[in-house]
Amino acid sequence: MVSNHGGMLRVAESALAIHAQLKNVTEMKIFIFSEQPPEGELHRDIEWIEWTENENPYTKDKIEYYREIIKSKIPDHVRFLIGDYMTLAYFDFMKSEIIYDVHVLGKPLYEAIKTSPGIHALDHVTTAPVATLIDAQEFLFLKFENKFITKASRFIVNSLNSERFLKELYTEEVKGKPIQYIPVASELKITEKNFSKVIDVYYFGRFHPVKGFHFMFSQNWKNHPLFIRGLEPRVLNNDSREMLQARSITAHSWAKDSQSLVEELLSSRLVLFPSIYEPWGLALQEALSLGCVCLANRNHSGHEEQIEEGVNGFLVDMNLPDWFKRISEILAMPEEKLALISQNAKQRSKLGHKTRTQGFVDYIKSLLE
Repeated sequence: MVSNHGGMLRVAESALAIHAQLKNVTEMKIFIFSEQPPEGELHRDIEWIEWTENENPYTKDKIEYYREIIKSKIPDHVRFLIGDYMTLAYFDFMKSEIIYDVHVLGKPLYEAIKTSPGIHALDHVTTAPVATLIDAQEFLFLKFENKFITKASRFIVNSLNSERFLKELYTEEVKGKPIQYIPVASELKITEKNFSKVIDVYYFGRFHPVKGFHFMFSQNWKNHPLFIRGLEPRVLNNDSREMLQARSITAHSWAKDSQSLVEELLSSRLVLFPSIYEPWGLALQEALSLGCVCLANRNHSGHEEQIEEGVNGFLVDMNLPDWFKRISEILAMPEEKLALISQNAKQRSKLGHKTRTQGFVDYIKSLLE
């Protein structure tokens, strides 16, 4: 698997917990591809391979390079291979039964990118034309995805909407193949401390066009200043830094310390999730589990699966021109109403690492039987 600063980091963490329960049940190897090695001493079954997206890891030479590393670290015969399009190309020499683990699906992702108004305005904000570059990668993404979805004999989905998209958009590729639902999960450390609500609107997550930054950047936040955690200053050009300041948007780099993230979330009146496609919002789940009042884009994927409008959070279609007024409407609600929303958010967000770990352990045991 690929481990980044976002949801896949949480997936990699859960893989270590899954291995801990299965290491005495079956022989198992886990490969983690990332820029930095996982923290702590790794078990002999956990293989870390240095990997960076900046160098295009899917050229012919790079694929062959990673294949040779893997060949030196893996047994001759492996019965099951679990992975997705980002890693399976490196294991293509193996004769194993492929179980495709769905974290993101290319067809709904690129449909969302192509139909979201204003997304290419990001090209004028960043030092590189990021939205256009993502667009240009579409063919490569779909090529790898189609190859391995077709070759796969089984599927694992992390959300119900991913199962729906598989059946509707990949009908022939998945026909007659088992699909197992194992919810992906994430959790932040709970604290009993009380924090003053000093941040009006807060966003946290990695910088990528699919995350809906164009919705945030196009608005003036002077009445309710926006604080963004996860936007590296180096990706912005000088004009855009001035633009963000003029629009009362404060941007900071990602914080590796999860405790500081918890404190910022609990100091916020409203947490924003503008993603245009999200199979399952791990960041949204983390915020809901803390009792944050959340407003998410109605993106026809994970957000609607996680939030019931007006019950445990709020949904708005950010493709509509008047979506922004919803910010002021929510922040003007009576405190009693927002407190009930917060309480419902906590109570409904029950998924955690234990749920996911047990689901995977049971699934792999069933394969072995």
